[in-house]
Amino acid sequence: MQDRRPLIIVLVASIASLAVGIVATPFWDEDEPRFAAIARTMVETGDWIVPMFNDELAVDKPVLMHWAMAASYTLFGTSEIAARLPAAIATLLTALALLRAGTRWFNSTTGIVAALAYVGCLLVGIEAHAATPDAILTCLTTWATVLFAEALLAGPDAAACLTKLSWRRAAVIGGLLGLAVVCKGPIGFVGPLAVVLPWTWWLATQRRVDATTTSDHPAKTWLAAAVPAAWDTIRTARLGMLTVAMLAVAAPWYTAVSLRTNGEWLNGFFFIHNVGRFVAPMERHGGSVLLHPLALLVGFFPWSCFLPLAIVVTAWRVWKRADSAVCRHALGLAMVWLAVWVGGFSLSATKLPNYVLPAYPAAALLVAAVGVAAAHRGMKEGDLIEEALNRHLGLGVFERLWENQQPDPDFDAMGEDELMNWVVDLQHGIRNERRKQARARRT
Repeated sequence: MQDRRPLIIVLVASIASLAVGIVATPFWDEDEPRFAAIARTMVETGDWIVPMFNDELAVDKPVLMHWAMAASYTLFGTSEIAARLPAAIATLLTALALLRAGTRWFNSTTGIVAALAYVGCLLVGIEAHAATPDAILTCLTTWATVLFAEALLAGPDAAACLTKLSWRRAAVIGGLLGLAVVCKGPIGFVGPLAVVLPWTWWLATQRRVDATTTSDHPAKTWLAAAVPAAWDTIRTARLGMLTVAMLAVAAPWYTAVSLRTNGEWLNGFFFIHNVGRFVAPMERHGGSVLLHPLALLVGFFPWSCFLPLAIVVTAWRVWKRADSAVCRHALGLAMVWLAVWVGGFSLSATKLPNYVLPAYPAAALLVAAVGVAAAHRGMKEGDLIEEALNRHLGLGVFERLWENQQPDPDFDAMGEDELMNWVVDLQHGIRNERRKQARARRT
């Protein structure tokens, strides 16, 4: 029977954390009231196709976030809580994706820690209680990435061959990417693919290298395997199906809004708020290439205290092949995941800390995997020390002598002389116990 305790722990802790900050506080910043007003206009006018703000066309964001808030208004009434509820639900679903990934690729403890580390960090705590699209985008891209990767990491032959995505799984992943495109534009499709395709190519190349029987130089072997591995990647990922499913979900609305606005919405969104934001800072939101890495360290607090070390340890473990194939490949995925989202947005001229929120699940997985592995390793080393003591002193001697100390010694309350006497008595007890064992063996 499947253990439901990890799921219960994550649900209870996440819901409690999310419920604390979702009180009906006034909207803040300029984005929350704007997005909430667009959703309210949809409910009042019944026009859920063209986003309008103060009777003007709103071209900065696609419509999925507005739909989610408008649906929440319809169910619960127009309020700040209703506007923020979709972001909170999306954050909870992201935590469940991390629980699933951590449990399947590592162990249930890693899944729990990853989920709670994500929900419990600073920026997620802010975005989960904001009427903005970033938490929804992160939910969709995380589930798409996890569903893609788990197909390649499943089964006893995962280390020997690439498992091609099934048509059904490819359609589901493509549908999630389509929703991500309706949430925030092309990045919802390009971002996840920029993570999973290089990672799949790495797996395909590594498996071809492992299957090579020649004794060529490692670099030459890798180069020889890299080109056919690219074709393996295309076949495994079912790019055609992913693209068709994405278009089936995203194209209807984009077509409808383009027809209703004579192309004005598409022109404003793609050329001003996509290309324009990438090539030049918009609304004075610029910065150096180090802004997003530094913002990640702030936004992922308190777990960012462990993130740099986790990255170094993970890189070493992947390079040295210190783990099982599934664990090693999952760690490699998290590294690529983190690097693509942070590195990609670092190249953009317009920068905001929330742009790299889709990288936070990867950071949570890295910290959880490395931390839990270190804790387990420490426990195993403690067991080895205890076993060595028992073997040296005679099996069970130390435990029996300790159990005979009634009451348990209070080392903090002992003076120096009392502590020395206790140690001497323990040594005498060990010698006597060993003599008894020797006499028993002779008889």
